[in-house]
Amino acid sequence: MQVREHNRGFKGIGGNTLAQPSATEPEDRYACTVHTRECLNDVLGSSEDGIGAQSTACQYGTFQVRLNSSPGTKHVRRQYVGETGTSVEEEFVYVVVSPDVTAQTMFDPAQVTFTHTGGKVDGHDTYRWDEPVTFKVVPVDDKVDERAGVTIDFTSFTVKQSHFSDLYWSYTKPFQTKSAVGSLIDAKAGSSTGRVHDHTPFRHHIRTIHTDDNDFAGVRIESATVVQSKDANSANGINAFSHNPVSVAVTEGETFGFYSMRLDTQPRKVQRQAGTHPNTVIHKASGCDTAADTTVSSVTVVGYDDYSSYTRPAVCGSVEPEETYWVDVTVTQTIHLDLATPASCPVTAPWGGGSSPSHAYLHPRFPYNAKKDAGNTYRPINELANTAADMDGYLTTCGGWQHDATFRFTPTNWDVPQYVYFYAHNDRDATQGAGHVTNGGSEAAGMTTTTLKHYIETEDTPDNMRRAGYVQRNKHGGVYTLGNVERFPFGVIQGGDASDYEHNRVTGRSTFGYTTYQTLHEFVNPTTRPTCFGTSCMNQGSGTLCCGTSMGMAPVRSSTNLLLRGSAGLAGYRSDVNQQSCPGYAVPENTEGPGGVQHSKGTVCTEGVTGASLKQPWLDDGTPCRPLYAAGQFCVPTYATSKGGMRFPPSDVVVSVSDNDAQQLEQVAIENCRQTQLMHYTDTAGKLNKREWLTDLNCNSADAGGLPGWPV
Repeated sequence: MQVREHNRGFKGIGGNTLAQPSATEPEDRYACTVHTRECLNDVLGSSEDGIGAQSTACQYGTFQVRLNSSPGTKHVRRQYVGETGTSVEEEFVYVVVSPDVTAQTMFDPAQVTFTHTGGKVDGHDTYRWDEPVTFKVVPVDDKVDERAGVTIDFTSFTVKQSHFSDLYWSYTKPFQTKSAVGSLIDAKAGSSTGRVHDHTPFRHHIRTIHTDDNDFAGVRIESATVVQSKDANSANGINAFSHNPVSVAVTEGETFGFYSMRLDTQPRKVQRQAGTHPNTVIHKASGCDTAADTTVSSVTVVGYDDYSSYTRPAVCGSVEPEETYWVDVTVTQTIHLDLATPASCPVTAPWGGGSSPSHAYLHPRFPYNAKKDAGNTYRPINELANTAADMDGYLTTCGGWQHDATFRFTPTNWDVPQYVYFYAHNDRDATQGAGHVTNGGSEAAGMTTTTLKHYIETEDTPDNMRRAGYVQRNKHGGVYTLGNVERFPFGVIQGGDASDYEHNRVTGRSTFGYTTYQTLHEFVNPTTRPTCFGTSCMNQGSGTLCCGTSMGMAPVRSSTNLLLRGSAGLAGYRSDVNQQSCPGYAVPENTEGPGGVQHSKGTVCTEGVTGASLKQPWLDDGTPCRPLYAAGQFCVPTYATSKGGMRFPPSDVVVSVSDNDAQQLEQVAIENCRQTQLMHYTDTAGKLNKREWLTDLNCNSADAGGLPGWPV
């Protein structure tokens, strides 16, 4: 400790800080760590705390500050108008200490003023220089879900003094050395030069850790009869909405049915100071990050390592920029309904959707699902004639019969309801047993039910970001990611019986990708994770990747390359890696597969088609599995945590469909006629281009038109 640094400054009270000198700590070091929690309804300046996530008094972290020495007083000789003599007056010299507010953290009080004895300055109370003053650390109550784990934020102090340019400070060490103190930097827009880091010798770095976020990501579904509300008695906390089931009834040929969707939290990343320097935006110089950059269509997204739990070294830049993201919630089609076109449906969704999908880019998690025909229209393949290798594009996802419907949410409309409109598909088939098709359309006796499911993609992933934006490669990233198991790997496989064909015909095969928050960045071997702390974690990575679970394309339906294939018979879909070189895959939790089949945790995942029990990252019924790093030893998500992801995935919507068709014979019997007649059709030039046998069911001759075996 240098003597010239000891006569002025301030320090925290508590812990081991009493033994520390008062000068600012070097970069990458900090005076203390304060744990605190995000709460509702906190009013800065009020003695009342906000409300915690479980409807209890909030638990805020605190720290105390005092000066190391008195700022003193100043004696001034003054002569007032009308007086012949002078008088000597003593006035306070005061020092104002303000913790710098960040995008993540506020403080209560916002600032404190110290004087020699306490008292009032300009009508405001001040504190005696050696009187400890308590600051409450208040996380900003935003609408962003950060429950996945702690949020680490750094701040420092702004120090101002009275009599700044006065000779008073010429004979002692000042608290303030520059008049300008600066302001919070906007790391994305660059609209501020930031704090004046050397305006005082006593900036002091404070690390705050936010331990209990109070926002719960999810998709809220409501209807004309079901309204969701905040439930004060919910086990999730008072800031969580109910997510009660929704059902809708429609009738063929009549009006539409509808329900609404909105997000529970804002799809946004808040600016964060991940290290001790408040003005430097993060960068990849000096070997700071090992994550690879991704480039698609000349757009490069920079890859940054996960410093969400560690101090980012100052040499790497400290401030992560704010970022905003879109979230696409897609309603899956069924054969029974016509989905209306969403007003917010994107033109091109990078995951392979929208009104005009990009067919040139094969998304790594969404294989192609359509084939271009002679008219340059992309349609589902004929699985009797084509395989996965024939597909070269994507189906549209903006509604219509047998097309999914994508609704895009943004940080500005995330909490505005978007309406899903649909009609019962108005076919011309009657009830089962009386119609032309044994199991057609929605023709169950009385009423049939069909289920609308949802899958979700977010821009906050390396393969969806199509601009120079910031992607969170950490536990907070990809929160709004959810696949639909009915689309994995190629529709639900139910054992190959009649129900399989009926199910796949009803749900369609419109989207084959399946990803969740847990699987988005794949899995790593937990025994290879680095053991480090703070800045020593620089360039450490996240561990050794295990075998992948992403789907890819195989060249033929009955691929001879069985080592690289997934389930034989799944129309050519496979995983991207040589499964036989992997330790294998297993079911991660007790789960119920399609058709109610129970799968126990640890069940090894192999295919049952070839007889060779080849390893694969899913069961034959479509149940996803997790890779192993050794027999019976599960790999762990690269970034995801058990608390992360959507707390409330979108609920299925059950739609009851009533039929309006009944095949009946007219009560007219026509005699002396032919029951069947060969009809001829011509084109606009008068040339014959079609022939068709038509049956008159009102003809009473019963001669079948002279055609043996004609099914009248």
